Amino acid sequence: MFWPRFAPVEVMVELEFGSGFEEMHEQMSGYKRMRREHQAHLVKLEEKCKVDMEAHKTALDKEYETLLHNFTRDLDRLETKHQQDVEEAGLNQPSAAEKNYTKRLR
Repeated sequence: MFWPRFAPVEVMVELEFGSGFEEMHEQMSGYKRMRREHQAHLVKLEEKCKVDMEAHKTALDKEYETLLHNFTRDLDRLETKHQQDVEEAGLNQPSAAEKNYTKRLR
């Protein structure tokens, strides 16, 4: 008389465990799918960042070369101007020997 009463309880326990495992399996599958999607998103983001970094590096290299060229040109211009100033100062100013000669004459 007690068997029929307990048999449905055991079946219900098995059904509950079975559905619990199935639910956990679905959750794990969902977790794995989300993880794959996230990993793919990270890979795409890393590639995008690499491309952006290369573009930025190229722009900085170009800017550096331009500045280097401009500074070199300015330096050459200043050296030429300085050389001209030295030559002009040398022509207008008497040399040390000329100064000594004029002192002796006085």
